[in-house]
Amino acid sequence: MRLLENLKLARWYRIALYLGSAMISALLYFKIEFITEQKHILGIGIGMLLTGIAYVMYEKYSSKMAYDDIVSTKISQNDFLSLLLIILGIGLIELFGLKLILSI
Repeated sequence: MRLLENLKLARWYRIALYLGSAMISALLYFKIEFITEQKHILGIGIGMLLTGIAYVMYEKYSSKMAYDDIVSTKISQNDFLSLLLIILGIGLIELFGLKLILSI
């Protein structure tokens, strides 16, 4: 149980990041018998990984000195690269998810 606390899965995009990494690594190490097209799982995993990375990039923190202490606030700010990764990641998830559903 201590392992799950150390992963800091407080946000959904961190879960997507870890799940996408797990899908890609499981596909590379194991042969999944009931799925004929392995590339669909790889595409979904890459899409989840890109979406998770983009949302981690999206979350920024600002720190300032105030009243002899450091005050930190979260700033949600998209730049071009994070927006591109979000669109690409969600597009890959939708495309390969639909192909996976239609192939089963």
